[in-house]
Order: sequence, then structure tokens, then C-alpha cells
Amino acid sequence: MARIAPRHVIPRIRMNPRVLNARSTLLGPRGPRVTWACGLIILFGLVAAIACSDATGPRSDILTIDRTLDGLMLRNRIGEPVYWYAAERESLAYTEYVFCTGAACASIAAHASERLDYDRIAGYHPGAREAVVFHFRLVPATGGGVRADSVRGLVVRL
Repeated sequence: MARIAPRHVIPRIRMNPRVLNARSTLLGPRGPRVTWACGLIILFGLVAAIACSDATGPRSDILTIDRTLDGLMLRNRIGEPVYWYAAERESLAYTEYVFCTGAACASIAAHASERLDYDRIAGYHPGAREAVVFHFRLVPATGGGVRADSVRGLVVRL
């Protein structure tokens, strides 16, 4: 006599072994868990993100800027003077500035540093959040004299 299963018994569905193995490897036998390989990948990702972040402030090919408690530190990265002008970012809309090309211009000597107090930033006020430091080199102009080469600008959080 053949045995007939009762109606209340649900037949078991056989899962594909590849799907079962992949699922148990990722989730583990007792639920979600991170394997040691995933942990290493996460660790290396965090280390790479920290190592590749810029420890200094903004910089260009000729100038590096670091924040201090009461101002900015401008560092000349090249072997000739770097001329600069700093303005509070929101005040640039109503600031008209012609880049200085004379001996009295604000400059940083070759491979030197200069501290820039906040009160020397044009348009600075106590609630200011950002400043732009324009900087350039002076190069000989055709017809005599000197002119600013490509003017660079760095935005700095205050």
C-alpha cells in the first residue's frame, strides 16, 4: 500500500547548492556577520582614505595655506617671491582690485612663510567663514616692467 502524505504537510523545496553556499558564506550560519576578509577590506579602505587626505590646508603650485588660531600661515613653495592679496569671499562682489606689481606689494620671500592675521584680510568681519587668497609671480612684461603671471586663487575656511 502506498503512503500518502497528509494535506497539512508542506513539501520541502530543494535549494540550489551554489545559492545556498554563497548565502551562507556572506551571511554566516546564524545570521549577518562580517568575515575577516570583509573586515580587512574595510580597514584598508579607511586607512587609504585617511592617508590620502590632505593634512595641510589648500595649496597651489606656488603657495600653501594653513589655518592658525588667529590667522593664516602662507608658505611660499618656490625659489622666487610670491605676491598675494586676500579678501573675505562674500566681499569680493563689491571689491575692485588691480593686482599690484610694485616693490610695495604684499609678498612672501622665496621658500619663506608669513603669518596673515584675520584683520589684514580685506572685508573681514567676525562672522566671516571663507576668504580667497589670490597669489601670483611677477614676470617681465613685453615693452619693459613686470606683470602678474597667471593669477591663482585659493579658498580658505576661516
